[in-house]
Amino acid sequence: MKLSISTWSLSNYPIQKNIEIIKEYGFKNIEFNLSAINAEAGDSVYTVKRLIDEHGLNCPSVHSEGFYVERKDQIDEALFLGKKSVDFAHLLSSEHLVIHSYVSAMAKTDLRNYLLERILGELTEYADDRGVKLSLENLSRASKGYGRNVSELLNIFDIIDMGMTVDVCHSYIMFQSHTFLDAFKTLSFLDVFKDRITNIHVSNYAHKPITTMTSEINRMLTILHQNGYDGMLTIEQHPKCRGEILKTKDCIERWIDLHI
Repeated sequence: MKLSISTWSLSNYPIQKNIEIIKEYGFKNIEFNLSAINAEAGDSVYTVKRLIDEHGLNCPSVHSEGFYVERKDQIDEALFLGKKSVDFAHLLSSEHLVIHSYVSAMAKTDLRNYLLERILGELTEYADDRGVKLSLENLSRASKGYGRNVSELLNIFDIIDMGMTVDVCHSYIMFQSHTFLDAFKTLSFLDVFKDRITNIHVSNYAHKPITTMTSEINRMLTILHQNGYDGMLTIEQHPKCRGEILKTKDCIERWIDLHI
């Protein structure tokens, strides 16, 4: 397993400062979240690429722009934003594009399945042509999108074959559990999707920092290791918790050093 960090965690800073801090903190890998770009400040994909190259960082994954769809007349806009995100990932030589299924969970089954197949199907082909693989992130229980629990995710994967990003915080909320251990043990979430997982978004409840290696988080990492996962552990903390990023980094690195 290798450690990465989402630029969303430092999105309160301008892009240059964001990247500088990531380098200063000793990270080698980043997941660039497109919400960190500030068009009004003149930021662009080319600015990001230059900064990443100048600081000697790798960008194995990009987090796409969001696109919420509940009607057929919204398909074109969703595809535009999705393809723009794919192009961004391609420019940064990223292997994976993390996407959310913002197709409405309230849409009728036939319409919802049509939207999923139409949008994710075309984006998958577009991404494949550019050497980028889509990685669907599980949504939180509070999301209006479809992909919030195991059954919804399995339905999406029946429609479109792609990878998966597991957001630990979303999973925690999804199962309405009091501990990570209960959440993952109850539905065997990591086991169900072990052959699809390409990325893990790591944080505590409500995207807070991991300040101590609890038995629950240790168990989660152990399950991943036992399942043969060797991809990214991407720290994705809320920007309000940016001052404690190094605590999370230290906890995860110590676990990796002891177990891998």
